[in-house]
This record gives sequence, structure tokens and C-alpha cells, in this order.
Amino acid sequence: MGGIQLALLLFLLGWERGLSLQCYNCTKNMDRAKGCQPAQCATSDSICVRVKLTMAFSNGTRNHEQYKGCVPSCAEIKQEMSLISGHIIPETENEPVAMMYIVKEVTCCEEDLCNGGPRPRRSPWALAAGLLLSLGPACLWALL
Repeated sequence: MGGIQLALLLFLLGWERGLSLQCYNCTKNMDRAKGCQPAQCATSDSICVRVKLTMAFSNGTRNHEQYKGCVPSCAEIKQEMSLISGHIIPETENEPVAMMYIVKEVTCCEEDLCNGGPRPRRSPWALAAGLLLSLGPACLWALL
């Protein structure tokens, strides 16, 4: 097999992976927030999602949780979350505390890593300083 055909084959094999969406993926307690990691979505998943929910326990405690990941459809995840919101899990012998899920927010988006949260704003001064630092040596070299 010639070099061109081999390169084309490798390109086509990597094409599907290159086109699949990347989303942040994690489940975390918002009271002890840690960073989520980017993950490649399955080809069937075309939406990034962020779900904020609260787990309220019968003993009065509450856990604020957040889920981030890939889903096939925003409507589907919103429907699933509406089904569990308000659902009470009763006390059992193993779990002496009842629990209820309260879904606060479901946010969907379709771009790579768009479910990561608010992005920091960039200052125009930082941009100017970056340009000066990158172009300064070239300008200095031209003067010499």
C-alpha cells in the first residue's frame, strides 16, 4: 500500500473521532467542587449537558450536586430530570433516611466543552501585552 493510501486510510479512521463532540464529564458535590475532565462523546451523543440538583434528606441535610456529560438529546434529558424531580426515595433498613431529588437547572449546548461553566473574560490590556511581547522582538530585530 502506497504512502498516500496509508495516510488517507489513517485520516478516514480518525475522522469519526475528530468529528465527535467533547464535553466536560463528572458528577460532583458543589460544596466540595473539583474540576471536571474533558471527555470524547459517543457518536450517538450530540449535546453537552449540565444538571444542577439538590438531594434533600429527611434528617434536614441537603447535598447540592452537579452532573456534566454527553447526552443524545436535550429534550430527553429534560424529560428524565422532570421525572426524578420531586421523587421521594423512602427509608429502608439499610438507609434510615428518606431522600428527595430536586432538579434546579438543566442546561444544554452543542459546542465542544460548552458545559464547563462561565468562561473568564479576557482583558483588552492582556491582548495588547501579548501582542507587544510577541511582536516586540521582531520589531527590535528589524530596527537593527
